[in-house]
Amino acid sequence: GKPTVYCYTHCSNIEALVISAYSPVMPKFIFKRELMLMLPPLFILAYGLGHVPLNRNNRAQAFNALDGAVAKLKTGRSIGIFPEAGLY
Repeated sequence: GKPTVYCYTHCSNIEALVISAYSPVMPKFIFKRELMLMLPPLFILAYGLGHVPLNRNNRAQAFNALDGAVAKLKTGRSIGIFPEAGLY
């Protein structure tokens, strides 16, 4: 299909795993980089699989992460984001 930005409702920290397990489309998620500190092995794996960490404490790095997400869209990948998580 066409590259798409999916916006999901954010209720808990397991949604990305559930969506990955049951969705016919496997988006690359934009996730807050702080999560890499909470559960390093899982989020290092996520980064290795092409998901996009976003540093909300550094505006320049945040924009670079969004540029990376746009690059994924241009190659045909879809992006998933949880706006309620506070990603601006």
